Amino acid sequence: MKKIIISGLLAGVAMLVVGLAAGYLLMLIFPSLAAEYSNTASFGPGRIRSCRSIACPFLIGFILAWVWNKVKGVVEA
Repeated sequence: MKKIIISGLLAGVAMLVVGLAAGYLLMLIFPSLAAEYSNTASFGPGRIRSCRSIACPFLIGFILAWVWNKVKGVVEA
């Protein structure tokens, strides 16, 4: 269980960092995206959107770590 938690946290941090960097880079390349993402009618209020964008990579990281732990001995190349 400890292995799944550590792997999930590492995967979540990695996905969060890559996602934030990619988002920042895309905002620099396409400035009109910043205006579209600022529209609260489309994406919700800033606080809720921030919580979702931070929590989602960690949730996916834990799910992927759990799945990997279940199938790593079953699937062989």
